[in-house]
Amino acid sequence: MIQRFNEASGYSIDPQQNSLLNNLTVHLLSTYYRVKFDIHYVHPNLDQIKQTYQETFSLTRLAIRPFEKFLSKKHF
Repeated sequence: MIQRFNEASGYSIDPQQNSLLNNLTVHLLSTYYRVKFDIHYVHPNLDQIKQTYQETFSLTRLAIRPFEKFLSKKHF
């Protein structure tokens, strides 16, 4: 995912910097179980996050496509 984000954005984010790889792994594991067991969660500030970080949000959507395909879900 980090590599796909880097490719889509043109940035070069080091996955080891600031424990990004570990934090992303924890996040994706919890997301996996929420999707698997159909547990819905919406961050209370989601609309504000989408508006403030539109470009990052769009790039992240591109980066997570393989994860969505793995889970057979979209836009969880």
